[in-house]
Amino acid sequence: MNSALLPVGTRENSSYLDINEGDILKLISGEFATFIELRRTKWIGVVNGRRVLIPVFMRANTPYILEKTGKKDESLLPKIADPHKLKVGDLFAIKGGKETFMYIGDKIKGTGKKMIIGFDLSTQRVFNIDDRIDIITINIEEIKQKALNTKF
Repeated sequence: MNSALLPVGTRENSSYLDINEGDILKLISGEFATFIELRRTKWIGVVNGRRVLIPVFMRANTPYILEKTGKKDESLLPKIADPHKLKVGDLFAIKGGKETFMYIGDKIKGTGKKMIIGFDLSTQRVFNIDDRIDIITINIEEIKQKALNTKF
């Protein structure tokens, strides 16, 4: 889970709070944004359904975040899947990674650790992946429908 220590409040009264992925924040502009991840001096958030880069500070020492609402937007968080329920041929990705894998089986190493065997679709190589890693299943039919219904 992405989290960051960001300044929150006004110029005169600010403090650093732990902001987690999915937290809804009130910005100095009055808009509400959902925190996704921190980049160097900016963070990625979702405002009105659009991903935007938001600076940490507005001016010299004025934080861009006015307050943390205490609410979470669960719809923007990826759905973590149980790696033991994958079937051969299922597509998945490692949370935070860029590669898409196809599940082709699992094995137990000599140390007794269970490993997922994934086939990387782009490089066509086989990888052993620890089963404790967070994975996200990919539903190709859902993606097709979303792409076909997109207006451009």
